[in-house]
Amino acid sequence: MPPHGFRYLCAASFHVLHCALPEIGMPNSSGATPAATPTRRAGRHRLFRSPYAILLLLLTLCVVKGLLGPGPIRVYTHDSWMFLDGAWRILNGQRPHHDFYSNLGFLCYLPTALGLQIARGAAAVNWGQCFSGMLVALLGVPLIFRRIRPSFASLYCTALVLLSIAPFALGEFFTLGTQGMFYNRWGYALLGILLVECVSPVGGKRPGFSDFGGGSIAGAVLALLFFVKFTFSVWALILICATIPWRRQTRVRWLGLALGSLIIGVAGLAFLRFDVAAILRDIHTVAVARRVSLLFIVGKPLQNLHGLTYICAFSAVAALGLSASGATGYARRWIWISLTVLGIDALALATNMLAQPAGFPFMCLATILMVADIAALVQPTEPFRSARQALLAWGLSIVLVNPVLDAAGLVYATRRSLQPRAFAGETIASPTADDLITTEYLNASTGANSLVEEANDGLRLLEASSTSTEKVAAFWFANPFSYWLQRPPMRHGSTNYDYGANFNEKSGPGPEYAFGDADVILVPRVDEAGLGWASQNPMERVYGPFLGSHFTKARESRFWWLYRKVP
Repeated sequence: MPPHGFRYLCAASFHVLHCALPEIGMPNSSGATPAATPTRRAGRHRLFRSPYAILLLLLTLCVVKGLLGPGPIRVYTHDSWMFLDGAWRILNGQRPHHDFYSNLGFLCYLPTALGLQIARGAAAVNWGQCFSGMLVALLGVPLIFRRIRPSFASLYCTALVLLSIAPFALGEFFTLGTQGMFYNRWGYALLGILLVECVSPVGGKRPGFSDFGGGSIAGAVLALLFFVKFTFSVWALILICATIPWRRQTRVRWLGLALGSLIIGVAGLAFLRFDVAAILRDIHTVAVARRVSLLFIVGKPLQNLHGLTYICAFSAVAALGLSASGATGYARRWIWISLTVLGIDALALATNMLAQPAGFPFMCLATILMVADIAALVQPTEPFRSARQALLAWGLSIVLVNPVLDAAGLVYATRRSLQPRAFAGETIASPTADDLITTEYLNASTGANSLVEEANDGLRLLEASSTSTEKVAAFWFANPFSYWLQRPPMRHGSTNYDYGANFNEKSGPGPEYAFGDADVILVPRVDEAGLGWASQNPMERVYGPFLGSHFTKARESRFWWLYRKVP
């Protein structure tokens, strides 16, 4: 946390607490109840309790982020190119799984494809993330404001959208700007919407209608998660099943859930041309290539033991507080829900591997709901008054960590986006990549950037040694060259090759599939881009024999060899 960050966090906690308490009838500092509060003050808070106002503010936030641009990228630059390649393939009529191997769902590429209609390069990826945040707001606000009190609903919805659009990787410092792994953020935000539907009671005058509407949103979220990242849909199913005993079940709720998942599921499968076999094949290939040991699953959450202990301690003390105040049923309910959410958080943290080094964002969202229950159920009278205030402040200190850091990341990226050239040297020499500015591998003393130099060298080699109709493959983590040169993308292959994550010697696309109908292949001569090769390019290790027998070395440059298909 940055200097003075804890002081700011505590101040923000008590401000939110101050705004939330009048709504539940706790006396304010002057001893007046909400009924005696001046009209002007009530009007000031009413705006931030209106679902329409919150929805408008959150949508505006997403649009402003899109207009300001992504800002310079500091880490995981290659991930931006992976999304561009997938989006470019979709715009050229290809579909993930059906036409190319993908360890991610098509919804990781579709928002960027929409972004390419109004922007280019990294700006299109940035707009894709903004579109994801808009969808989270549109799905979340109508549901959440029907289930929890307006003050906490506003906080929860804001946390969801900030989680969706923050421009840095989960578990990393907010100044490390990136467009990488934003699908994990989107997945957690969608899980957060599902959590409210699963554990919060239905409010309003028409509970049947609310049950059906909530179930429909939950079903839609379940299907969306499957098309974002398969493992998130597994966590969603675990959440739905584990919370069945702890909420009222109705037929209309399950009807809505089935209908919502069916509509989105069929629409998604239609987009993928109903190639279910290809989807299952890719899921199996990734599962075999990415073997996560039990030791890793247990060990990674334990590396975050300090945060885990703090959250677990609050959950235990909060359950004791609810039980002491007479809400024993709610105490038992929250013990079970906390264990379920923490289990999902730990599994997601482990299976996300290096994409998420730390953090429990799902449990932070669940803590908002727990704090809302404490505020409603623990009476603000003696002997519970002091304990209640302490519990609320403690809970809000957990709740606000992620939203405050996400907001700080947005502010930091905005400042950098307003003066991007001050943070980077050379840029990508392609009109379609002008929006991407990366400081990764930047030599501050010379202004040289080895990653950008390697990309530009590849572009020059392709322009000089291949025609505009020839299709390009690359022995690189990603292959943005087709998009940069505005050429038809190769069929088959993959948007990314991450050794040990989506391919290895035992599992991955076969050689014929990996090269598809490519006419030329770029092979890096050295690891200038810092991808961590110990001795040899992993792709060359796995696919080298096929490359040597079906392609011939035609040209070379400082960073690349260009291979051409043997006639």
